[in-house]
Amino acid sequence: MHDIYPSRRAAEPELLPRQDPVVHSDWHANAPLSRQQVEQFERDGYLVLQNLFDPGELEALQDETRLLLASPASLDADTIITERGSDEIRSIFAIHEQSALIRRLATDERLVRIAQYLLGDEVYIHQSRLNYKPGFFGK
Repeated sequence: MHDIYPSRRAAEPELLPRQDPVVHSDWHANAPLSRQQVEQFERDGYLVLQNLFDPGELEALQDETRLLLASPASLDADTIITERGSDEIRSIFAIHEQSALIRRLATDERLVRIAQYLLGDEVYIHQSRLNYKPGFFGK
């Protein structure tokens, strides 16, 4: 049997060519991304979308994340992940189901159109989480 995911068993990490497409739509003038953005996503696997949200929207989202962190009793306890050996919140799962503002973000047409374009299909939320853990620290 041929393993189509050989990186699972490799002794050393290596870069392998992709077997499946990354972008599932042909670029056109009405696409929600520029041709350059699509090419960058196809090459790098991510995009940084500068100025997609205005400063007021970003401030409201940041305020919401601080509010959620400060009031864990308002959250479903089964969705909260804490740092080992402490009560410090590391992540909150199913965050779009617990915050109306995050739900609006997750369903924002500016993001949905891009996801639909890249995937070439309708989209839904499989999993959401809010990570508070700073990069390179914690477990």
